[in-house]
Amino acid sequence: MIEVRHLRYFVVLAEELHFGRAAERLHMAQSPLSRQIRQLERDIGVELVNRAHHVVGLTDAGQVFLGAARIVLDDLDQALYLAQRAGRGEVGTLRVGYVNEVTADLLPLSLKAFKDRFPDIEIDLREGTTGALLDALRRHQVDVAFARSPGIVDDLDYEQLIQEALFVALPSGHEHLAWERPIPLADLAGEAFVMPADQAAPGVRRDIDAACAQAGFVPNIAREISPHTAVLLLVAAGVGVALVPASVAHSYPVPGIDYAQLSGPPVTTAGMACNLLTGLGVATEDELGHVETKHGVE
Repeated sequence: MIEVRHLRYFVVLAEELHFGRAAERLHMAQSPLSRQIRQLERDIGVELVNRAHHVVGLTDAGQVFLGAARIVLDDLDQALYLAQRAGRGEVGTLRVGYVNEVTADLLPLSLKAFKDRFPDIEIDLREGTTGALLDALRRHQVDVAFARSPGIVDDLDYEQLIQEALFVALPSGHEHLAWERPIPLADLAGEAFVMPADQAAPGVRRDIDAACAQAGFVPNIAREISPHTAVLLLVAAGVGVALVPASVAHSYPVPGIDYAQLSGPPVTTAGMACNLLTGLGVATEDELGHVETKHGVE
């Protein structure tokens, strides 16, 4: 049976055309090298070298075999190289789930930093709500998810990346817009609210509920809906007001809506989650997890 080491021995011998020099390059004695070449010839069934003392010439069969042996060794080396890179997380496909509103700053900067370091890794993007993405992580359908504050995720590895203020989205012409100053959240206690659905956006909903509770009221919920784009459309239709992350206010202008700052602004967060059982590897977390955004860094 032909072994890889026999091919390497033969290629070195063919390059040196001298048993002594070939043995020295291979860090072995000359006699074992000669025996291994003889074994290779027996396995193939033809002579590969013409021997004249220590000087070697290749037979016609040896010349043909040399080219083929080099191809085999090159292919093997390439296969080993690719396998090692895959083992280090440098090749393959990274399945990235994301909440649409997070793409404003966080995701583009993170993916750019990652792609600069690992250009050979394909990135497969999958959009969803925070709740759906966390479920996809648990089912190993995505490798990493960029999501709004997910709340308690004991079974997942979550790293908070940004903290940003909540803004209030108001129908154009709303009386509070005439103040031209940050609005105290308590002043919105009598308003109808359009809220993100708890199942789809548990973290943002928790942050909004907590902010309203701190301001001394429970919001009067007119509608619950997701994603944020649907929330904004209902605000524009006059259904109610909504609290949205600052990045949404900056990145999603909607006709019929004006955004206003809140005084002593409550905050919400966004970050990156991955499955504890699979992880991402240190390099991947470093590249995806530390970027600055326009709306704040945590």
